[in-house]
Amino acid sequence: MKRNLEVNTQRGLACVMLVSFQVACGGQDVGSYSFDIYLLHIFFTAGSRIAFTQLHVTDTYALLLLGTTFGIMGPIAAAMLIHRSPRLNRWLLGSSAKMSVSPPPALHSDAADR
Repeated sequence: MKRNLEVNTQRGLACVMLVSFQVACGGQDVGSYSFDIYLLHIFFTAGSRIAFTQLHVTDTYALLLLGTTFGIMGPIAAAMLIHRSPRLNRWLLGSSAKMSVSPPPALHSDAADR
């Protein structure tokens, strides 16, 4: 019974985290930031672990939850700031501004013109 309660609590926390990440992203899918999270997560997870250890937080589950939260939310916030500058976007994330692509010219046959 106690094990089921722990599993349900963990699932509930995971759902709450995903919904809060969705809200924090301005309604965008968290997956659209997956590359940014991949590149930058280590700075935020390690930084949060060091900071909370200095604040004498020693509970493993608390550090895991806080590290995961900061490891996802931190890179998303950083990416939102970085994407505002095309130069920083190119230099830090290696991506250029999205260009609008015009559709190819319509193909028409000479028989249709007659």
